Amino acid sequence: MGTNAGRWAIGRVRAWFSQIRTTLLFSYLIVILLCIALVGTASFYISYETMSERIESAGSQIVGQIENNVDNDFHSKRNLLLAPYYDQEYIDGINSYSEMNDEQRFRFRQDLVNLYLKSFNATPIRGFKRFQIYYSTGELLGASDDYKAQAEAKVRNSDWFLRTVAADGGVIFIGAGGGDGAKNTDDSFYSSSILIRDFSNPERFIVVRVEYGDELFRAIGQSDELSSGSRIIVLDPNNKLVYASGSLQGGAAASELVERVTGDKGKFWFDSGGEDMLVTYTRSDYSAWKIVLVMPRSDIFGPLD
Repeated sequence: MGTNAGRWAIGRVRAWFSQIRTTLLFSYLIVILLCIALVGTASFYISYETMSERIESAGSQIVGQIENNVDNDFHSKRNLLLAPYYDQEYIDGINSYSEMNDEQRFRFRQDLVNLYLKSFNATPIRGFKRFQIYYSTGELLGASDDYKAQAEAKVRNSDWFLRTVAADGGVIFIGAGGGDGAKNTDDSFYSSSILIRDFSNPERFIVVRVEYGDELFRAIGQSDELSSGSRIIVLDPNNKLVYASGSLQGGAAASELVERVTGDKGKFWFDSGGEDMLVTYTRSDYSAWKIVLVMPRSDIFGPLD
C-alpha cells in the first residue's frame, strides 16, 4: 500500500512538472511573438517617420527649386523692361515729352513701341502676351496690340500704377484681377511693371506694364519631380491666388489652406475632402510671391498606408 501511494505521489509530481513545462513553453512562445510584433511595429514606425522626414525635406527642396526657377524667369523679364536705359535718346525723350509738338510725340511713342517689340521678339519670353507704355500723367503712349486706353486719371490713381511709382525703378509683379485697376484679358494671369526715368528728373517718367499667361507655372506643374496628384499654387504678396494647377475639395478647404500659409516658409499636413495633404511653401525674396506645393499622402507613402 505504501508503495502504491509513493508511486501515485511521484506521478502527481511528474504531471505537475509537465504542466509547468507546457505552460512555460506557451508563455515563452507568447513572449517571443509579442517581442517580434513589438520590434516589427517599432521598426515600421521608425521607417515611417524617417520616410516622412525625408519626404518633407524633399518637398522643401522642390519648392526651393521652383522658387529659384520663378525668380530667374522674373529676373529675365525685368531685364527686358530696362531697354530705354541703354539709349540716352529715350531718356531725353521722356524728359522733353511735355514740350514736344504732335509730330514729335507721335514719333517718340512709335519709337518706344518698336523698342519693346524688338526686345520681346529678339528674346522670346515664355508667356508674354502684351505690353502697354504710360507717361507719368497716365497717358497711354503705346501698346503692342489694340489695347483700349483708359482715362488718364484712372490709370494714374490705380493701385498698380501707384505701387510701381513707389517702387521707383524696382519691378513689381501683380496677379491678374488683383484689384490693381488694370483691365486684364482672359489669357493674362499676371503682370510686371516698372518705372523708367532720368535719375535727375523724378517728375517725368514712363511706366511699362507687361502681361503674361500661365505658361511658366504650367511648365513647373509638368516637372518629373512631381507626382501626378501634386499641385502647385502661387500666391501674391497679399496671399491672393495667382495660379493653381488643380483644385482642392471645397472652397472652405482652399480658404483654410491659404490662411495657414503664413511666414516666409513652412510645412504642415492638411485635410482636403478626407484626404491628407502635405503642404510645403516658401516666399520669394525677389517678388514676395509664395510658391506652395501640395502632395497627397497616398502619393507619398503608397503601400505603407
